[in-house]
Amino acid sequence: MFFKHILLLTLSTLLFASSCKSDNPTPTATSPTEETGATAEKAAQKDAPSAKAPKGDIYPGFNFAALEPSEQERFVEVAKAELCPCPNMPESLHECLQKADQRCDLSEQAASHVAIKIKEGLNQTDTLASLASFLESTRKKHEFNLQNSPLKGSADAGIIIVEFADFECPHCREFSKTLDKAHKLHGDKIGVYFKHFPLSAHSNGRLAAQAAVAAHNQKKFWPMHDLVFENQRSLSPDRIMSFAQQIGLNMEKFTQDLNSAMTVAAVQADRAEGEKAQLTGTPTIYINGVKYMGDRSEEGFLKHLEELLKE
Repeated sequence: MFFKHILLLTLSTLLFASSCKSDNPTPTATSPTEETGATAEKAAQKDAPSAKAPKGDIYPGFNFAALEPSEQERFVEVAKAELCPCPNMPESLHECLQKADQRCDLSEQAASHVAIKIKEGLNQTDTLASLASFLESTRKKHEFNLQNSPLKGSADAGIIIVEFADFECPHCREFSKTLDKAHKLHGDKIGVYFKHFPLSAHSNGRLAAQAAVAAHNQKKFWPMHDLVFENQRSLSPDRIMSFAQQIGLNMEKFTQDLNSAMTVAAVQADRAEGEKAQLTGTPTIYINGVKYMGDRSEEGFLKHLEELLKE
């Protein structure tokens, strides 16, 4: 089971690297010994080249070589049968994936989902059904407990953004700059909330989250947030203590709060909300409760916000 999880997680990471992946294994009835043996047998019996397999990486930015030739062939069949989920792209998934400058993040998520289901051995009908379920889940409206969450902007704004992030995730660091710019541009027209989703693959992610909670207790979450992200490649307990001193925290209170039961519970409560919403990685963004699956570049995200503000 664990081996299979790592295989599929690695595949999804290789296909499109736009987020730091979650670390929750998907339950399966297959035992680790059985799965390892089956995977080894599969590796020993690689697909022979298929005459119908597409030539080269036909989708820019998509590591098609992660799939065997026969899997590539099945992928293209599914992609041709599915409509592109991106707004204003009334064409097949196959066609829109070839337009790297126009496709949205949701199309890349859909492609990764299809590839994983093909790796799991699903046929075309079941893969399309699974994809339909996945796309439907992205339209679901979620409610989060924001009572004690750090906020930039106004809680009464017409647009409420909730970000789930890990302080050691480089994609989170980059997107934090986009959200900061959004707040500077739109002020109280939007509300930006932060939720903790530390990943176990990041050794100091949870401690950094606890430090941010402890700083929030002294109304200095955002200065701590910025310092931790700026220094995410060199985090350590000593560095985090130095950040607390740098932003002028009461060190006695900070030290008490850092590993307190209430702080640990606050981080875990955020993470539990993310797990309930079936997060697959960080950063994950919700706008008015709906998962944002559009362009996450600064230009694309800010343009989307401007369009929402006009409505």
